[in-house]
Amino acid sequence: MIEITALAVLAILGFRALVALINLITRQQLRNGNPTSFPLVSVLIPARNEEATLPGLLEQLQLQEYPNFEVIVYDDASTDSTGSIAEKYAGKNRNYRVISSSDGPPEGWLGKNHACHLLAQNASGEYLLFLDADVRVERTFLKSIIAHSLKHKLHLCSLFPVQIMKTTGERLLVPHMNRILVSLLPLILTRISRWRSLSAANGQAMLFRADTYKKHWFHEIVRSITVEDIRIFRVMKRLRLKSHTMLSGGQISCRMYTGFNEALNGFSKNIFQFFGGSILLTLLYSFTTILGWLPVLLTGSPAIITTWGILSLWAIIIVSALSHQSFISNLTLAVPQQIALLTLIIKALQFRFRGGYRWKGREVKV
Repeated sequence: MIEITALAVLAILGFRALVALINLITRQQLRNGNPTSFPLVSVLIPARNEEATLPGLLEQLQLQEYPNFEVIVYDDASTDSTGSIAEKYAGKNRNYRVISSSDGPPEGWLGKNHACHLLAQNASGEYLLFLDADVRVERTFLKSIIAHSLKHKLHLCSLFPVQIMKTTGERLLVPHMNRILVSLLPLILTRISRWRSLSAANGQAMLFRADTYKKHWFHEIVRSITVEDIRIFRVMKRLRLKSHTMLSGGQISCRMYTGFNEALNGFSKNIFQFFGGSILLTLLYSFTTILGWLPVLLTGSPAIITTWGILSLWAIIIVSALSHQSFISNLTLAVPQQIALLTLIIKALQFRFRGGYRWKGREVKV
């Protein structure tokens, strides 16, 4: 029984290493490029209590090497100086605008989904680019994502930014997001396959063709869904609208959280959605990741133990390279990262059984 379990762990680990290798070979990172044309892009930023992060993004957008874009910020009933900061930038830049609300979302809507819906209604661009206020963009960002979307005739292009981690607490949890994504989903299949199960997206950066978006109003479709990005991608698949989710090639980055507790609360909201909403699949992944070494060692087989070590090391190397993360950091923190993953799963189960959580001063049901 122990040997069978160990072989099953090796099979899962081998599959993950193979998927990571496919992502490496197929180069699933956005490359710098120049578009064949420069359609108007509406950069749409939903912002609630983002006074610490919004100025950095608005500054960097002014430096884009793309000549044709507008920026619209939605101040979602912020209780800090988010609104006044946005207004200051709008006063200095003719292509910046601010819309705001003091009431919050209507009944049946989540705050971010409602903000994105209103932003789209006020946008004039041929493309709608939704960005979270805490992302950071290089000068080549807009022209590169537009070049990729035009080349592949995409209705949606979504990116996973390079994750900036400055504390040990962040390094314990944040790498798990890309680790799950890169080792379980061949990202090229998000573009070339019609299977809805092969869906992934990141609400931090989503670029839509405006005519497609305004035909379906995707954020209205998912108005009460907490993990709206993946659900929208599945809708796109169902409608057979060509879409693609990729990793950043360095053009966009983000420091999502500032410490362990913040990362724990943030990721535990949506960890199950990385596995299609299945608690069972999440627990299976967690078991093989956290405790997979135990049946491997209990076999006492040098071949099995060596194979497990090689596959584990190989997966860490590839995922770290594709994610622009430190291989040395992920290797030295491998054991505490697994303990942190266990803590994350427990927290997520608490949220699920509690029926919701509190985020940015609002109660959210799950």
